[in-house]
Amino acid sequence: MNILYMCMGVFPTNKLKIFKVDFQIPPDATYLIGTDGFWQGLTDKDLIDLASKRTSVKKLTDRKKNLDGEQDNISALVYRPI
Repeated sequence: MNILYMCMGVFPTNKLKIFKVDFQIPPDATYLIGTDGFWQGLTDKDLIDLASKRTSVKKLTDRKKNLDGEQDNISALVYRPI
């Protein structure tokens, strides 16, 4: 599993740093993009369940809002190439 993240607006500088990395993406790759309110408290099992389609983003966001009491914004997107 690889995690790439950078929060905009939390650093004292106003310059955005852009990184370019060349790599091969497997054809069966799954992409998960989410806000910090979504990521906070997720376990490896949560991510594995999501990647293997045993759970959904909606179920995880509902759990975070209703059971975990998350107060931050909760947004997420899963992308699976066809």
